Amino acid sequence: MQVRGSCERTTLTMLAVIVESVFGLRAMRESWNALEQVMFHATFYPC
Repeated sequence: MQVRGSCERTTLTMLAVIVESVFGLRAMRESWNALEQVMFHATFYPC
């Protein structure tokens, strides 16, 4: 019983890590796109 519980906990932890990394990657990509846009505007449209 205890072994099954720890196995379930490990699976849940792995799932949480995967979801967290996926959301983290998406947030990183979005912020990178925003940074690219800022750099593009700064390069081609200097204020």
